[in-house]
Amino acid sequence: MVFPKNIIYKKIHKKKLTSLKKSYSYFLSFSYFAIKSLEPVRICSKLLSVVLFKIRNLGKKVKKVWLLIFSSKSSTKKKEKTRMGKGSGIFYKWFCNIHAGQLILEFEPTTDKVSYLVYKKMQSLLPNKIYLIKK
Repeated sequence: MVFPKNIIYKKIHKKKLTSLKKSYSYFLSFSYFAIKSLEPVRICSKLLSVVLFKIRNLGKKVKKVWLLIFSSKSSTKKKEKTRMGKGSGIFYKWFCNIHAGQLILEFEPTTDKVSYLVYKKMQSLLPNKIYLIKK
């Protein structure tokens, strides 16, 4: 799974996904192909590891993969049958916020057909709408 090794604060406040910042990656910087998110969404670390596993399973068709998102925020959950109040609960899972228009990953395929194959696999895995970008 993809999660940070050292953390300062275990429990954080959740924010809305509507705000856009300039620090996120919106342009290609490593390769000629990328997958772009069209909707804001939260993605957990298990789904990120499944995405990397599926792309690396294609073998030598994809030369290199750059994952541009990282699950750095934690989520908490209360136990069942507990009453309201008394803190936010125990640690549950790691997630990351993806904004609309943000690049999720960049990859270097051997042919253009392979890039479309990667796009179709990602479309079935991810919960939001995505778009394939070619430089």
